[in-house]
Amino acid sequence: MQTIPVIYSRNNKPFSYAIRLLDKGALICPFSHVAIVSKCGTFVYEARGGYGVIKTPIQEFKARATYWEEGFFPVICRAEAYRRAESQQGKEYDLMGAVVIGLPFIPHHWADPEKWFCSEYLAYCSQMFEAKHISFIGVNFCYALTHSKPLPGISFNNKEIQFESAV
Repeated sequence: MQTIPVIYSRNNKPFSYAIRLLDKGALICPFSHVAIVSKCGTFVYEARGGYGVIKTPIQEFKARATYWEEGFFPVICRAEAYRRAESQQGKEYDLMGAVVIGLPFIPHHWADPEKWFCSEYLAYCSQMFEAKHISFIGVNFCYALTHSKPLPGISFNNKEIQFESAV
């Protein structure tokens, strides 16, 4: 198993509050959004409402947030995770999937397999989950699997990564 760097965020907008309140497995999730940090660390891959799957400069991503935190998410193969992230560029945002993830009484067949919401996109890129389960993966679940440091014995680009802390 390997890891990739990810970044979580939240802001004070209504949709951010709704995601944090409705995300399965949490009374209040600390984050409403997650993105994959690029190999070079200068941009993120994200599935963003109103934009779809895009690349965003990491400083722009951080500037949108009232709070953010970086970590390492487990993946089967780092190279494949980045290949998958790149292959989905331009896909639409799955607004219905993002909304129904926190509503257990609404069937998940509303989620669109041709569109992505942020944690669903990360789950797909990680290769850790069967396709039929990806639309059930929320930000809180991803955060629970995230490590503050790479897993033991695993380096990223043969370097030890130092992330700045966010307050």
